Amino acid sequence: LSFTSGLPSALIGVMVAVALIPPLVVFGLLLGGGINGWAAETLELESCSVSGNQADYGGGVVGAGYDSTGTVMAEVTITDNHATQLGGGAYLSTAVLDGGPTSDNAVEGTDEFGDAAGYGGGLAVIRGDVEAVTTVVQANRALRGGGGVILWEDASMTGGTFTGNSTDDAGGGAYIYLGGE
Repeated sequence: LSFTSGLPSALIGVMVAVALIPPLVVFGLLLGGGINGWAAETLELESCSVSGNQADYGGGVVGAGYDSTGTVMAEVTITDNHATQLGGGAYLSTAVLDGGPTSDNAVEGTDEFGDAAGYGGGLAVIRGDVEAVTTVVQANRALRGGGGVILWEDASMTGGTFTGNSTDDAGGGAYIYLGGE
């Protein structure tokens, strides 16, 4: 199973047995270029690839939302996705990442004031705990901070291997913002 740019969103909803919606525009921002689990209580993905997608938040995957209880990704490859604001590869709240690389994703753009934006080239964790069991986060890029991951507010992350991630500003591997651990 593979999700790439240009794949009809209706087909994504059929292939993955959860309540997925196509990329969503909220407050004028595009969420989830490849898979948008914003409205899903739980998002589960297994043995698939998400590549070549674009959005403002979560270029590849959005596994976060107001009612989200968690995302589980087992052997999921997230590669070559792009976001303009947060989470080039994935934009997550509570999640378990078990295997599969998150690599060669990027986040860079400008905010509503025209200033440079782009945090969390591989992953943006906005709240909750993320457990990266055997996940490798490598060769991702963020313009402002957190080439590999940004931990936002009270977010935390355990496990994972971070290598070769980069940024023009702070935290090539990880960037902790507003109380993240």
